[in-house]
Parts: sequence; structure tokens; C-alpha cells
Amino acid sequence: MKLMLLSFVVCVYVVTKPTSTNPVLKLGLLTQNTFRPGLFGVGKFSAGGFLLAVDRIRNDPLLLKDVDVEWVWVDDGPYEADSINGFLSLWNYSADAIFGPDDGQSCVTTARMASASNIFMASYA
Repeated sequence: MKLMLLSFVVCVYVVTKPTSTNPVLKLGLLTQNTFRPGLFGVGKFSAGGFLLAVDRIRNDPLLLKDVDVEWVWVDDGPYEADSINGFLSLWNYSADAIFGPDDGQSCVTTARMASASNIFMASYA
């Protein structure tokens, strides 16, 4: 009985716990995860470095103190139209910064869209 009561109290605390009042930095990763003949989903390799960087930012008390960091990964697919759709998904997410995409022409197109939207974008193609 005591264990049930304790579980209930913990559940109520988790559900009613106030959310953080810290500002939120929203990061977007726009990289290819889709396979097509002649190409492979390079995002499977680059996403690990991105997640490691986000984890280090979150855990370093000297970086972005009192700022919550959120991230989302959007597959930009093997075609330029996929990159445009991916960028628009991150724009709808209200991303503060976008990292990617990881291929040639899509970089130019999405960089222009980011510039017009006043969103920081770092491409690594």
C-alpha cells in the first residue's frame, strides 16, 4: 500500500511539475538519411557528431548557462525538393539555427531560404 501511494505521489509530481522558465534554443539538423542508388544516407554518420555536440553544450555549465537546448533531425532526402521540405519543417518548428544540408545544390537553395528567413545556417557539404 505504501509503495502504491508513493508511486501515485511521484506520478502527480511529474505531471504537475512546473516547466522550465529558461529560454529555449532550438537546433535543427537537416541531413540525408534516405538511401538512393549511388548515394547513401550520410546523416547516419554526421548525426552522431551533432548529438555529441548538443550533449556537451547541455552538460557544460559554462556554455549557454540557464538555456534549454532542444533539437530535431529532419531527413532532407536525396533530392533538392526534399531539402526544401525539410527546411520548411524546421522553419515551422521555429528553429533558431540549422545545421546542414550535406549536399551541393541543396545547400545553396536552403541557405538562401535561411537567409531570407533570418535563420542561422551552417552547411558542411
